[in-house]
Amino acid sequence: MNEIKLTMRGFYKLDVFKADTKELARSSGWFENIITNVGKDMIATMNYFDDCFCGTGTSTPSASDSAMSSFLGRTTGIVSTNTTTQASSPYYCSKVIVFQFVPGVATGNVSEVGVGKVTSTSPSLVYSLFSRALVLDGGGSPTTITVLSDEYLQVTYEFRIYPPTSDVTGTQTFNSTSYATTLRAENVTNAVSWTVPPGGTNGIAGSGLIARSYSGTLGAITAAPGGSIIANFIPVSNNATYVSGNYYQDIKFTHPINAAGTLQCFDFHTILGSFQFSISPTYTILTTQQLTSVVRISWDRGSH
Repeated sequence: MNEIKLTMRGFYKLDVFKADTKELARSSGWFENIITNVGKDMIATMNYFDDCFCGTGTSTPSASDSAMSSFLGRTTGIVSTNTTTQASSPYYCSKVIVFQFVPGVATGNVSEVGVGKVTSTSPSLVYSLFSRALVLDGGGSPTTITVLSDEYLQVTYEFRIYPPTSDVTGTQTFNSTSYATTLRAENVTNAVSWTVPPGGTNGIAGSGLIARSYSGTLGAITAAPGGSIIANFIPVSNNATYVSGNYYQDIKFTHPINAAGTLQCFDFHTILGSFQFSISPTYTILTTQQLTSVVRISWDRGSH
């Protein structure tokens, strides 16, 4: 099976402001998080970061973390959200969210921060932790940032998805004939094709999954396939019920009947990005035929 993999990274910055004057009192600068295994599952199953958490714990962040080390406060207050794409290499799409803790909620010496999603508040707080990090100084050492009772804390979280820049090659068999295949990212600088989504309960296929078949050749990773469009259609998730720990989604394409042509490429759009793949040699599809293909989209943490 053809499999193409995305990588993800996240970064935090903490700023403390005076409540009365709005003057910046202290700032941490940027530091990187670890996306948890729970967070990797959340990519396929739910909204990623509705909530921001802070704490006073000092344990080293781990992929297996499921909660803050020593919980201090939580907020759902979002000041701003901005989504962009990187126009030059290294390519990535980015979502920057600014959370605000009102005075009194995060009072103390904050040493850890996280984002995720609260699933219950009664009888106690239950949440899924997407990412966690210790507050770091400019040299990369753990530190604290003090929040006084008359100050408020703002946490900026930037989450990035990096499209693959290399081709994935393989083979697939149609009508007992083996075809060479090439799977590639598409339109990586386009903010419509690549944008960090809020997640979804149906996996990365979601409601935005669409596909097209083409008569032309693959485009560069910053473009789409060439030639004329033979058909527009909606593929389906081949594993609609996500299995925890898989960190992938299989996408099944069934080219519609009554759409004849000389088929050379497909492209498809998911809520995690757009991709294209080709078959060689070309396949002349008849109006009485349906051609089925399956590709796999997977995701993992990027290197720190």
